[in-house]
Amino acid sequence: MTWYYIVGELSLLLMEMEGVASDDEEARIIHRLRARAERACRADLPGVAVEALEFADGMCERSLLAGDAGRFSKQLEISSELLVFGLSAGLINEG
Repeated sequence: MTWYYIVGELSLLLMEMEGVASDDEEARIIHRLRARAERACRADLPGVAVEALEFADGMCERSLLAGDAGRFSKQLEISSELLVFGLSAGLINEG
């Protein structure tokens, strides 16, 4: 995968995640992660991807605890895509 593809795909996934945020604060945090991903050097991008995945996990948990099954389902789908992409692109290690 080319560097530009990896950055672009991560940015797109974060944009989708921003669209299913539970509130404005979550959306702002994701927006900042997206901006960091778009500016990151190769060495820093894995850290941004891991942070995004951890935040997505928390987002899903908050939606589930709030009983928002529809939002949880959408967040889980994007989180899964983020994990698969991160593993495939070598940004996230299994384990």
